[in-house]
Amino acid sequence: MSATCSLCDSGYAPNADKTGCEVCLASTYSISGDATCRICNVTEGLVSSSPGSSQCSYCGPGYRADNNTNSCVACAPSKYSVGGSNNCIDCDDNEVSPSGASSCSGCAPGSIPVDNICTECPPSTFAAFGATTCSPCDQPGEYSTSPGSPYCSSALPGTTPNDNRTNAINCAAGTKSTDGTSCTPCDGPGEYSPPGASSCSNALPGTIPNDS
Repeated sequence: MSATCSLCDSGYAPNADKTGCEVCLASTYSISGDATCRICNVTEGLVSSSPGSSQCSYCGPGYRADNNTNSCVACAPSKYSVGGSNNCIDCDDNEVSPSGASSCSGCAPGSIPVDNICTECPPSTFAAFGATTCSPCDQPGEYSTSPGSPYCSSALPGTTPNDNRTNAINCAAGTKSTDGTSCTPCDGPGEYSPPGASSCSNALPGTIPNDS
């Protein structure tokens, strides 16, 4: 009787002398009838972690194909992947991401990334959306009272920022502030003011300003 040829099962391929079937190694695969084991293309996010695979596994969003372990590996924090690749992409400087992320996200206004964590800016500073650093409230009349300020506040007339730029305080009696930038003395003839004044008052006839 004459011998007949057989097809190797999926996950196997003929050996070198065509006398039997050999299992496909990890990182390769075959379907029944293939002459050789095919390589999974890690650059396209394809892997096979076990010998005898009949197909490659696809590494989806948040993962990359690892050539050393022949498996899908989660992207590290501050990186992301849309899938189908052997690389994870770094987030921009103004973005953060957890492990296994498919995208990066910006911090909310008033906070910035610090070691991949959105961290609130301290009082006297602010941060707009997408900022990488907290900016000082250092323009005339500016201050911010709370952590995580998305913008600086402006002192109202009759007040001025304190030395730390963390709040607005009333101008002292005998001074005024017309625009919230500084307190200036009421030093004109007959002028005076109570605390928090936006303008100086004039003493009525028969009166004079006190010394305090």
